[in-house]
Amino acid sequence: MNCNSCNSPEYHDFSKPSCFFTKTQLTVVKCSDCGLIFLNPRPDKKLGLEYFENAYSNALGFEDISYYRDIDLILRRNKVRFESINKLPAPNRKILDFGAGQGHFVKIAREQNWFAQGIEHSIAGQNSAKQNLGIDLLSSVNELNTSDFGIITLWDVIEHLEDPKQTIIELSQYLHPKGYFIIETSNIDSLDYIVHKKKWSYWHIDHLFYYSKTSINFLFHTMGFRQIINYTIDNTVKKSKSELFKKLIKMLSPKNFYLSLKLRLISYKYKDFDVKSLMTVVFQKNES
Repeated sequence: MNCNSCNSPEYHDFSKPSCFFTKTQLTVVKCSDCGLIFLNPRPDKKLGLEYFENAYSNALGFEDISYYRDIDLILRRNKVRFESINKLPAPNRKILDFGAGQGHFVKIAREQNWFAQGIEHSIAGQNSAKQNLGIDLLSSVNELNTSDFGIITLWDVIEHLEDPKQTIIELSQYLHPKGYFIIETSNIDSLDYIVHKKKWSYWHIDHLFYYSKTSINFLFHTMGFRQIINYTIDNTVKKSKSELFKKLIKMLSPKNFYLSLKLRLISYKYKDFDVKSLMTVVFQKNES
């Protein structure tokens, strides 16, 4: 399997963790040329499809998972997203959510007076959006009735795609020339990953790609996009010294001098790393 970003056939072993939820063994490799991290070989596609059908349909084992069940919490999270989105100088107020899940973002977008449509391949996700929120989601881009969206969002989606590069190329046909892609995904350069490694909660049978800020910028650069630094919607916590380490150091007694010193050295080494796992980046087409 060649690298999705640079098409290089060269890669090397990176890690062999287990899926955080299903405990399925995963084989993770890293592109030797551009550094993209991805699953190779990929788990059976049916496993990922079954996971989301069960999650969206409230199947046994998913009843109490707030990420899928707590509608009020999910809606609040999407409202926060619009605090930054509404500051973008978008060319219009048309927004497309690709991989819309259960329709929560589309609902909030419409409440924020955006013309909003969502695409979701999962039938269970479509049914949940209709039943719980009264939102009709589309099954594919072929059902769209407009082609100049000011913003196209992929919230926790790009890592699931079989061919992210091709999908972005296809979606860009529906983006206004001055529009924006907003991408949220896990950050494998985060301090959260560095601390947890094989026990990282984002290892998943359906997460086929693991990006850093460098590798996702490279991907979009190959397609003629640039990151809009001034308008990055950043859900991570970035500080010169991690609050996590500060708290740990304060908790240590003078007897733990060497451990305290080690923590201080670690906090300095990773001072420029994002603490939390999720990153959100904004891209716009390069000016010709």
